[in-house]
Amino acid sequence: MKIAYMDSAVWIAQCEGTEAYQQIIDEKLTSLENEGWIFAFSDLVTLEVLLKPHRQKQADLIEAYDEAFAQALPLPTFGAVFKNALGIAQTDNLKAIDATHVAFAVKYKCELFITTNPDFRTLESLPLHRIDLSQAAPQ
Repeated sequence: MKIAYMDSAVWIAQCEGTEAYQQIIDEKLTSLENEGWIFAFSDLVTLEVLLKPHRQKQADLIEAYDEAFAQALPLPTFGAVFKNALGIAQTDNLKAIDATHVAFAVKYKCELFITTNPDFRTLESLPLHRIDLSQAAPQ
């Protein structure tokens, strides 16, 4: 089983992004799925993507995320996640939250890290699959 960690940016673009963003995300994820990848997420993803919809009482959006998460592999939080993230932040030159996403992926032996965020260009802890949304950026 090949596990790929999807960070919050991918989930947000998939569930809340423009139609053009959603199309790009869907195409890339379908291609990866066809190659045998299983997508994973962490409690950090859940926190980041659901905070705003809960604050704004957007039940439809919360349901959309719940449906998307039901198709993916949840990775449980572990005790040393922040300690591990600190080391990753230093070695991969990442922000704290970004390094925490990577810490989850590394801990659970994900073989690929999927993001739309260009800040991960310095990622060395595992292979990066960056989905470029710049072509579909609103004018």
